[in-house]
Amino acid sequence: MKRFTTAVLAAVLVLGMTTVADAIRPQRFASDAMAIEQAWTAWVLGSSSNPLLAEDFCGEVVDGRFFLTVSVGTGATELDCEIPAGVEAVASPFGAFTWAPTDGKTGTQLFNATFDYLDGVVPRAVNVQVDGTSLPKEPMICSQPFDIALEPGNSLQQIDPKVKGDSTKVVTCAWFYLVGPFSSGQHTVDVTGKVKGSPAFELRYNVTVA
Repeated sequence: MKRFTTAVLAAVLVLGMTTVADAIRPQRFASDAMAIEQAWTAWVLGSSSNPLLAEDFCGEVVDGRFFLTVSVGTGATELDCEIPAGVEAVASPFGAFTWAPTDGKTGTQLFNATFDYLDGVVPRAVNVQVDGTSLPKEPMICSQPFDIALEPGNSLQQIDPKVKGDSTKVVTCAWFYLVGPFSSGQHTVDVTGKVKGSPAFELRYNVTVA
């Protein structure tokens, strides 16, 4: 890839509860940031749910958390989500990922390609709001190269036919936020980002919690 907007990583996570004041629990993200980043990336690129290209698809529960997709393939500006009560959601407002063999075969090549895709990103424009309140900004950090499984019907091999087989190596660099659990009812999660010379990216998740 490529630059992705929303939701694209080793990630910095802002962990939240129902209110923004309760949402920031930075002591938790250091221990599981990498695991969450890798799980989300493997899901968005390699799962049979086809998160990047499926129409009207907001996300799903994976390993106990609700993974919010990104509208790279569909161009949606709003997505409706039903998130179970008591479940945290993983959102990424901006970033990039690269994969073998298209972007390189070695970890160094993939890192270099990722940074090239991030050229021009405006960090100050990256933002996540929960119910209209902005979460504290965090820096972008990057994953180590790692392998993901490619399930039948995955998004990556539909986007890039050069990717063969049932696995590939990837690198991701992005911002990550973990929000929720939400109280019952209606909520909004707004993510934004911008590349110099281009219009800002904006995506709203309309969240319903039963």
